[in-house]
Amino acid sequence: MTVDNRRVKYIVLLVVCLLIMMFGSVLVMPILLRPLMLMNGYSRETIATALGALQNYFSDKPYNETQTWHEFAVEFFGANSELFANIKTFFCAIQFFSYIPLLIVIIIFLRKECVEDFISFKKNIKKNLLWVLIGIGFMYASIIIINVIYNIIGITGESNNESIIGLLLDSPGVVLMVISVVLLAPITEEIIFRKLLFGTAE
Repeated sequence: MTVDNRRVKYIVLLVVCLLIMMFGSVLVMPILLRPLMLMNGYSRETIATALGALQNYFSDKPYNETQTWHEFAVEFFGANSELFANIKTFFCAIQFFSYIPLLIVIIIFLRKECVEDFISFKKNIKKNLLWVLIGIGFMYASIIIINVIYNIIGITGESNNESIIGLLLDSPGVVLMVISVVLLAPITEEIIFRKLLFGTAE
C-alpha cells in the first residue's frame, strides 16, 4: 500500500471511528432498551426518567422548583431500588456494547497493522517496556502534581463522570463496566488516535 493510499484509508477510518464514538451509545441503546422493557415491564417514560436521574445523580442543578437533580434522583431511586439496579446495569451494558462496533472496525481494517506493530514491539521488547514504565511513571507524577495544584487553588472533589462510574461499579453490571473502562476504552482509543490520527500525519 502506498503512503497516499494508506493516508486516505486512515482518514476514512478515523472519521468512521469518531462517528461511532459519538453516536455508538445512541445506536446501541434502542437494541438494549427493548429487552429491558419486556423483562421488567417498564415504560419508555420510566426508563427516560431513570436515565436522566442517573446521569444527573450528583448534579446540584435544579430539577424543579423545589428539588435539585440529586435530591430528585435519591428520592426517585429510593422508592424504586430494583429499577435503580436495573438501570445501572443497563447503563453498564450500553458502555460495553458501544465499543463493539469500534472493535469490529479495528479487527477488519487494522488487523494487519496491529499485528505488524506487535511484532515490531517484540523485537525491542526490553527497550519498549522501559519506555512504557517511564510513561506510566510520568503519568502518575503528573496526576500527583495536578492534585497538588488543585488543592492549592481550592479545587476539590471528583468530576461528575468519575462519580457516576463509582456509582455504576456498585451494580450487577460491574463486570461490563470494568471491562469497558479498563480494557476496551484504552485499547480502542489508543489505536484510533495513535494509529489513525498519527498515521495520517506521517
